[in-house]
Amino acid sequence: MTKIFNVRLPNATQTVYSPEQFNQLVRSLEQIVLQLNSTYTSFPDQSTSTAYTWFSHSAGPAGLGGSAQLPVLPYGAFQDNTAQYLGSTTEVMPMRYETTDFSNGIYLSSYTASFTATINDGTPPGAGTVLTVTAIASGTIQLGMILTGTGITAGTYISRQVSGTMGSTGVYTVSASQELTSRTFTGTLSSKITAAYAGIYDLQFSAQLINPEAQIHDIDIWFRKNGTNIPESNSKFSVLNKHGSEDGACIATLNYFISLDPSDYVEIVWATTAITVGIQNFAASTSPVHPTTPSIIATIQLVSALS
Repeated sequence: MTKIFNVRLPNATQTVYSPEQFNQLVRSLEQIVLQLNSTYTSFPDQSTSTAYTWFSHSAGPAGLGGSAQLPVLPYGAFQDNTAQYLGSTTEVMPMRYETTDFSNGIYLSSYTASFTATINDGTPPGAGTVLTVTAIASGTIQLGMILTGTGITAGTYISRQVSGTMGSTGVYTVSASQELTSRTFTGTLSSKITAAYAGIYDLQFSAQLINPEAQIHDIDIWFRKNGTNIPESNSKFSVLNKHGSEDGACIATLNYFISLDPSDYVEIVWATTAITVGIQNFAASTSPVHPTTPSIIATIQLVSALS
């Protein structure tokens, strides 16, 4: 393991590496990959041809086909194409993702909960957005959870806790009005970007913020690691007010370096100064032609092994 601290890459003065320099480069890469990929076995006989095959063709994990390849390092890309709004200016919600675009050594993990509840207008009968949870079977309820179960309107999520025990029995607000008698609900929140390998990672995101109000409002966005807020990681974004018939909009975007060990996870968390101001997706347009606008895009990639 200590070899990696003594790696000295060749300093070529010509436009191409000499055989000796190439051999040194292979050995250096071999040491680095050994820290990142447990499937790789070092070649003690210093066989240049065998190591070259592993790195440049299809003989080992670093090769993805018949042509030369670089070693594959952990990365992930995720997005969401649904609206995400908070029902309170005093609570916070993790950003969630519905789609994995790319994943290698980085994956999404979720909060889940199963519970018995009703949805109505608060004084049944009548449709409304009041979720009354009477019993928890498993897990902890989280704001932003997508709800599934018999008869539940697709895409319904929890936007606020009104009363009761935090994350447990009590009264909540959901995003879609409906009337449902007592039944079993499943809540899922795919918000945890999780690492399979230790390292320093570069996390980048963009969130499409929207404001339908006549005045500017603010959204705060920060990072959590393993459920704990990361100090000094918050940023404040002021969202332009509505102008004419157009809602105010801006893109919140940041990149952030974070140290993760295997099974560590990072979340992007937000709060708002107005419940009408949130994170919104937009459909593709034909006039002029442009693609869908996701509500959230997040990418993450390894930049260094841990020292």
